[in-house]
Amino acid sequence: MADKGWKVYEREVSRFFGYQRALMKGTEEKSDARPLDGSEPEWIIDAKKRKKLYLWQWMSDLVEYSQREEKPAILVFSVYGKRQSYAVVERKWFFGNFAVYIGNFRMMFWKKSDRKSFEQAFREATVNAGDDRIPGLLMNQYSEAGNIDYICIEIEHLISLMKAKKMLKTEREEDE
Repeated sequence: MADKGWKVYEREVSRFFGYQRALMKGTEEKSDARPLDGSEPEWIIDAKKRKKLYLWQWMSDLVEYSQREEKPAILVFSVYGKRQSYAVVERKWFFGNFAVYIGNFRMMFWKKSDRKSFEQAFREATVNAGDDRIPGLLMNQYSEAGNIDYICIEIEHLISLMKAKKMLKTEREEDE
């Protein structure tokens, strides 16, 4: 029997980071990916492929878990029927690691109370970014823990930034 689409997606996302899909039966672990060598992961990665998006809840749960683990959270998601994948990370982690590249981005503010869907908001951010900037959303959510800001960009851009900062190995480095 063939794997379900979400399992295949978790494998694809794991490979983006040089990890493998984690088997989590009976555990409380939230990360869908583990390093190939069995070592401790550097990030908590959660992959979602769904018809409906519950971004705010997914990120809230993931950040709560990642804070306990003291590791950055990366949510990667896609909608069934769409080819594009997106990554959501905490703003402070994003700016702490990629501030030097921020001039390349055009962020649009999107908060939980906005009436726009994610697709509408990202489409608007893409139009506003034009051809010379990378579109993204600065997402804001107020929770009991306080105000939390996230950055959402296309997964290809996050992977490129992480490789540029040598946070991920490039294919050439893996071959050596």
